[in-house]
Amino acid sequence: MSPLTNIEGGPFDFQKWRSWLEQRGEGLLAEGYEVKYGFTDAHSSPKANLGVSSAVTVGYFTSWSAGYCDFEVLDKGSGRRLVDRMGLILEDSTFEAAFQDFQKHMKL
Repeated sequence: MSPLTNIEGGPFDFQKWRSWLEQRGEGLLAEGYEVKYGFTDAHSSPKANLGVSSAVTVGYFTSWSAGYCDFEVLDKGSGRRLVDRMGLILEDSTFEAAFQDFQKHMKL
């Protein structure tokens, strides 16, 4: 088994980042953004998803327990894709940087 599949501890601590993502969503909601947070554990690879809508952009950030991550940001007015990062492989040391990249494109 790959160490990335360990959902507690190891190079990617999914439980830690799932909670962190939920807290970040709560913070964005308090700042006035539309936010949808979801967690799914019914599949072989649990995931956490954060959808965010601002005045000018809409996007999602999804992280799986195995350390994979996708995020996409669209311009609300034109529907044009501003960024589409698929299949990123994250570790504890790279999760926040990936989320900061998402925030940058969301213009948060």
